Amino acid sequence: KVRDLLSSTREEFRKAWTEWADNYRNLTRAWDEIREDGKLAVLNAIAHQANAMWHKTVIEELATRRFLPRYGFPIGLQSLTSPNFQYDAVQPVSLERDGILAVSEYVPGSIVLAGGKTYASRGLVSFWGKTTGEREFGIRLWKYNCLSGHVWYRQWKDDLPDCGVPGCESVKEDSGKLLLVPRYGYSTAASEPPSWSGNPERVGRTQILSTAFLTPSQDRTRALDDFGGIRGLRATLCEGGELLASNSGESNFGFAVCTRCGYADSEKKNGTGREKLPLSFELHIPLNKQKGKCWRDAEAPVLRNHHLAALQVTDLVELDFTRVDHPGLTEATIKTLGYALKLAGAEMLELDSREIGVTGCRIGQGGQWGLHLFDSAAGGAGHAAELFGNGQEWLTRAEDVMFRDADHDQHCVSACLRCLLISASQFDYEAGLLQRKQTFTLLGELVTTPSH
Repeated sequence: KVRDLLSSTREEFRKAWTEWADNYRNLTRAWDEIREDGKLAVLNAIAHQANAMWHKTVIEELATRRFLPRYGFPIGLQSLTSPNFQYDAVQPVSLERDGILAVSEYVPGSIVLAGGKTYASRGLVSFWGKTTGEREFGIRLWKYNCLSGHVWYRQWKDDLPDCGVPGCESVKEDSGKLLLVPRYGYSTAASEPPSWSGNPERVGRTQILSTAFLTPSQDRTRALDDFGGIRGLRATLCEGGELLASNSGESNFGFAVCTRCGYADSEKKNGTGREKLPLSFELHIPLNKQKGKCWRDAEAPVLRNHHLAALQVTDLVELDFTRVDHPGLTEATIKTLGYALKLAGAEMLELDSREIGVTGCRIGQGGQWGLHLFDSAAGGAGHAAELFGNGQEWLTRAEDVMFRDADHDQHCVSACLRCLLISASQFDYEAGLLQRKQTFTLLGELVTTPSH
């Protein structure tokens, strides 16, 4: 048994470092292939990506790949800090979040309430300390969509026109979006210290996706058919799947980032250099100074249209409705069911509902709507696995969440504070994608043993 354990540990370690090595080789190979084309901007981007991977700590990489227990290390956390480190060190609050929550609350332009004061995020931290030299903000990813609705991402730029989902014959919607995963977190500005007045504000909308089920690993996934008593519903549990959260800013054009001081702001248009920059960006004050002008005339040390992102490893459950035969399955009803399952799972396990995340996504070769439900905690907390093992009760509780009582069922059509309306569902509610009554009826027809 000891020999078997050592052998399996050795194999898991080999798998962890070979996956990293393969990704690094792909980057260097791409650099070699386009070196003669003279595309300096692309070559620099690949070089920055490879450099960021090379300087990642061994513990962080092994924990991310689940060889080491991620919950034992503060991996993947991002902070909102002051550029004046001596001042920041004596603050009574610690503005630190998991990366996925940080990309919702800390992106430039956001205002955070903590310890009775408001803190305004104004940029990205490029490095710790006061050394000079070339700045690194983090790793870059490329995110793509196909015409069938699939979404995926790569660690290198993919110029092939085909969809990245196995079996899908569709083509890419466009040339993709460039994502930036901040390595050191976000920064306030020395010229805008914490204030006792002001209101919290979030910028943009966080979108979450996972490619963990595109090429599922035999040792990390389990599947159940007819899940929870719904004929044709396939549920797949992935332990240790990668989750990507991205924020495209106020107008969905990403962020402009000053490479000199880290100042950043939401883009209004696509552009290069100084072309179509956000208002007053050219006149911004360096983040670490009380006054002054960061740029000289005619220069443009700026990254354009970068969409901020965060990567996290956690446990996920995918619900695939491809083989469920019912005309009532639409984007609205499936997303409504997702929020019901999120709240039902929290009630079952006696958790804060924020401990369980949910996102609607296109699944399968046909690109039909499905659901990903996951543990919000980095590394996973076992909640998704426990719910996966109690499908019948989970769906019955989801019915209860939508029903509540006869009076509520009669008067609530879309959603309300008694059932599905929470901060996480507000955007879909405003978009008309919460349909409680219709989804409650649908679920009652799908489940073989309805509770009402």
